[in-house]
Amino acid sequence: PKRQVSVQEEEQKARVHYNSGNAMSAEGRPEEAITQYQKALYLKPDFAEAYYNLAYIRHQLGQVEKAIPLYQKVVELRPDLSEAHNNLGNAYLHRGELAEAISCYQKALELRPNNAQAYCNLGNGYQIEGRIDQAIFCYEKAVKLKPGNPETYNNMGAALKHCGRLEEAVSCHRKALELEPGNEVAYNNLGSAYKHQGRLPEAIACYRKASHLKRDYAE
Repeated sequence: PKRQVSVQEEEQKARVHYNSGNAMSAEGRPEEAITQYQKALYLKPDFAEAYYNLAYIRHQLGQVEKAIPLYQKVVELRPDLSEAHNNLGNAYLHRGELAEAISCYQKALELRPNNAQAYCNLGNGYQIEGRIDQAIFCYEKAVKLKPGNPETYNNMGAALKHCGRLEEAVSCHRKALELEPGNEVAYNNLGSAYKHQGRLPEAIACYRKASHLKRDYAE
C-alpha cells in the first residue's frame, strides 16, 4: 500500500521549494522563482513567507493585480508583519488607491514605529493627496531613522519646493545626489528648484545632466 505522507514531510518539501525560489530570485530568474513558490504553497497553503516573496516578485514584474491578493493573504496569515502592510500600501499606491495605501502605511508604522521606508512611503501618499506639511513631517522622521536613503531626500525636496521653501529643497536634492550621483530624477528636481529661484544657468546644467543620465541608462 502507498505510504501516507506526513504533514512534516509536506512542510519539509515546501521549505525546499521555498529555498529554491529564493535562490532563483537572487540569480535574477523571477519566473522560475514564481514556480517554486507556487509549489511550496501547494504543499503548505499557510506558508506566509512564500506568499510574501511571491507577491514581491509579482510586484517587481509590474503584475500589481496579482501582487495585491497575495499581500492580502500575507497580512491575513501574519497581521503583525510590518513589511507586508508597507508593500501592500505600495501596490495600492501603484493602482491609484490612495486612501488604502495610506491606511496600510499607517498600519505598518503602528506595528514597527522605526520603519523608515514606511514613513517615506506615507510621506509620498500625503504629498500626492496635497497634505504637504504632513508629508514633510514623515520625510523628516524617515531621514532621522535612515539618513542614507536618497529617495527620501529627493521626495522631501519636492514637498519643500511645493510650499516655497526653495533653499531647503535645493539642499535636499543635493543631498540625494551626494548619496546617489547618478540619480536622474534628483537632477531634474534640483533643476526645477533652481529655476524657481531664478538661477537659470544652474537649472539648465541640471536638466542637461538629467538628460545625459537618461540617455546613458537607455543605451
